Amino acid sequence: MDLETKSALLRAKPPFDLLQSFRFIERFHGPRFGMECDDQHHRRAGIIDDTIFLVNITAGPSTDEIRCDISTRTKIDRTMVAKITQQITDYLSLEDDLGEFYSLAKGDKVFEDLLKKSYGYHQVRFFTPFEAAAWSIITQRFPVERSRTIMERIATEIGGSIDLDGHTFLAFPEAHNILKNLDRLHIIVTNKRKTEYLTAAAEAFDKVDQEFFKKGSYSEVLGWLKGIKGIGDWSASLILIRGMGRVEQTTTARSIPKERAMKDYHIEGDPDALKRIASRYGNYQGLWEHYLLYWMD
Repeated sequence: MDLETKSALLRAKPPFDLLQSFRFIERFHGPRFGMECDDQHHRRAGIIDDTIFLVNITAGPSTDEIRCDISTRTKIDRTMVAKITQQITDYLSLEDDLGEFYSLAKGDKVFEDLLKKSYGYHQVRFFTPFEAAAWSIITQRFPVERSRTIMERIATEIGGSIDLDGHTFLAFPEAHNILKNLDRLHIIVTNKRKTEYLTAAAEAFDKVDQEFFKKGSYSEVLGWLKGIKGIGDWSASLILIRGMGRVEQTTTARSIPKERAMKDYHIEGDPDALKRIASRYGNYQGLWEHYLLYWMD
């Protein structure tokens, strides 16, 4: 089947280096959904309002721009194009103000050294907050490889796919797709508790206005997440930072290489020291943590 394709240019807040984003995607250990990524392009599928799309992301004419070629099976209007480009903007955190973040790092020798190899990297999030929520639930006490397999089966059997050049790209379903296929979800997950948690998350995400994730106060969004059965501190933090781009707070470095960080900062024996260091980054504490997790050797 021939695909309809529309193109758009998106601009990131400088400094921005798309190659850093691509390198992160290449090493990401989460679900792949058949995505492609190298130093030149990134292709992956998604779903918005039951419309399955494939986006090919490449460098734009200037260093702060990216080109998005959006392919669908049927023609889409400007409204849908706007929704897709906004999702890509969020996915690549193009609106993040790294200039302010970097200014807070001045004087932090450890972090300044880390920034030399990650300069211009805007956080690459999960493709949607709901996908991040599902991942946070499925990975609880499950190995990563098993979790990836479950996520990709959910995408295959409940979400959707789009084919191009003999390759199949999978799209993780929207919350309402899950609610319409609970019997299938139970068969895929084969774990009653996780199925209950995924169902609870789908019900919650299906009812909420997505703008709440951006405009609600941090405490409001955190409280809403923790009100969902199966989402505790760990999951809520992952969803906030990696799914919604809410980086105002840190989890006190729950996942960063803590021993390495404490050694580099010369704070061995002081478990609260990382909290104090994080506090200097104000509303970017979660981004500081993310950089340490993915860019510290």
